[in-house]
Amino acid sequence: QRIEDPLERDRLNDLIGQVRQEQGVGMGFIARTAAEGVERPAIDLDTRVLTRIWDRILEKKKTVNEPALVYEELPLHIRVVRDLAGPDVQKILIDEPRTYDRVRRFVDEFIPEFTERVVFHEDPRPLFQRSGVDEEIVRALDKRVNLKCGGHLVIEQTEAMITIDVNTGGFLG
Repeated sequence: QRIEDPLERDRLNDLIGQVRQEQGVGMGFIARTAAEGVERPAIDLDTRVLTRIWDRILEKKKTVNEPALVYEELPLHIRVVRDLAGPDVQKILIDEPRTYDRVRRFVDEFIPEFTERVVFHEDPRPLFQRSGVDEEIVRALDKRVNLKCGGHLVIEQTEAMITIDVNTGGFLG
């Protein structure tokens, strides 16, 4: 309903219908707004992953006594892989051993075609440090933002308001 373009809604509906038929999937799917413009390989992969998860839920349901947990939302690192792993992803680097093991088990079970793409990063320097992500996070969270003209902004959030102090740094242009 939130995808406003009727042609895009029809395209997604037809595409999901084709994928469901080819995979022999009898359940329905909801195409959220994030699916807008997504091509067939991504829909195909999502359908397979979601179907496998649903099959595991049904299997577990048969073997547990009530009350029991049959499904729990996946942790963030697994959701990232589930949601962002697509045909254009060449490699998934992970530098924490436990996280690597969990992601690898998930990929082995639900997205086996990605098994070889999940790689443990063995460099002693953490990935974020090596690629400069730490510095970018610090810069993004800093309340002072330097401007190209030599001035800067100071952004502060209080309980009642957000203040933005504009300092020209002597720039009068």
